[in-house]
Amino acid sequence: MISTGTTMTTESKRCGETAILSPDGRFLAVAGDSNTVLVLNALTKEPWVTYYGHQAGVYRRVSGTIKALAWLPDGSSIASGSTDGSIHIWHARTGIHQRTLTQPQEGCAVLALILSHHGCLTTLRGRDVNTWQLD
Repeated sequence: MISTGTTMTTESKRCGETAILSPDGRFLAVAGDSNTVLVLNALTKEPWVTYYGHQAGVYRRVSGTIKALAWLPDGSSIASGSTDGSIHIWHARTGIHQRTLTQPQEGCAVLALILSHHGCLTTLRGRDVNTWQLD
């Protein structure tokens, strides 16, 4: 299953794969191997860009499996959250890191990311719900 606006988990050969379609329907963000996020052309499935920010040593000391993805309403950036509790915002076309919203925290896996069309990001992280205005 693929959806815009919220994260959907799909059943596929890669169990529990997280994927989300861009607002314009042209790109697909997919949780990749080795704690990365891949942006693919939605029609051809050709790779467009890879984001490495959830890997250990890139922006922090630990790493986590990507569990939640959300496109910003204008399609320019993607929010990604992982099992270590970190949430990153990064440019969807270049893979350049823009902002870290939360640092890793034990027992606070990011379970869901929801972006409103007004630019508010709401997260379910561990047992906490947090909201950021991203504009």
